Amino acid sequence: MRFVRLGYLLFILLFVNFVAATIVSEEVSDKPFIKKISPSKFSNDKETVLKIEGGNFLEPLAINVSSTLVTDPELISVVSESLVLLRVFPGVAAGKYKMSVITLGGESNSFEVEVVDGKGSDKFEIVEPFSSIEEKSEGHNESAVLKIPKTEKPPKKKEKNAKTECIVEKILWEKSREFVGDMAYFSIYTNGFCEGEVLKLNLFEKDILDDDKILSFEVPLSSSKVIRHFIFLDEKFLGSEFSFFEGDLELVLRPEVESEARNLLDTFVILINGPRESNVLSVGRKPEGGGMPEGGPGVSGG
Repeated sequence: MRFVRLGYLLFILLFVNFVAATIVSEEVSDKPFIKKISPSKFSNDKETVLKIEGGNFLEPLAINVSSTLVTDPELISVVSESLVLLRVFPGVAAGKYKMSVITLGGESNSFEVEVVDGKGSDKFEIVEPFSSIEEKSEGHNESAVLKIPKTEKPPKKKEKNAKTECIVEKILWEKSREFVGDMAYFSIYTNGFCEGEVLKLNLFEKDILDDDKILSFEVPLSSSKVIRHFIFLDEKFLGSEFSFFEGDLELVLRPEVESEARNLLDTFVILINGPRESNVLSVGRKPEGGGMPEGGPGVSGG
């Protein structure tokens, strides 16, 4: 009988340990984790989009970049529970940075990325805090956005007939067709002096009766003649404009001012003879089985 009692006691202890282990595993199951960050090495002379792959990427979400929390939705796109995109502007200081993902489930493991010096860089500065994440891990800085500080330039002497205005010549999607869940890239073609200027754009759904505005946003311009930018076409972003539409959704980009306006902030103009809007982007759902939809792949705009 004594062996029977010991057997029962051992069974109960094993059962209790199993239940406790199950509860603990359920408690930590929501903790985020990173499998891969790509590219792991990139240059600071151009804009880069980092793909952070892993799991349990639930909103609200922040990214810890060497002990500084980044939460700005302009920089972070939560694509799915297994993919987050982090946008890095040109000019970040060269060096190695440790990155981890923080959610209400805790903080993930960290991965290291390396930034190499391209044409030159400025150090990041921390600006106004954001409150989009409800709980912050202990030992981290206040939630903040990383931005590149502008250096004061001495005023230039105005020369006769010198062109000082910033001119936007055209805005073109890189492809004429994309799918929900993809990134839609577009290029802004400029002329003149555009360093430090900001172009305000509106995204519309084309409609027979009246176009519906989906989003307004700003794109910082630079001395480059072609500025490349992107919009992530997720369901939440497209919203009700797409959910009740059975075919493709047609999107266009337009500047916030009319094309005829000669002056924006005195030095910012859009060509009178330029297009009133960008070329049209058709957005549809990916066909089952991964086949190519009718009409073939999208063609480059321009």
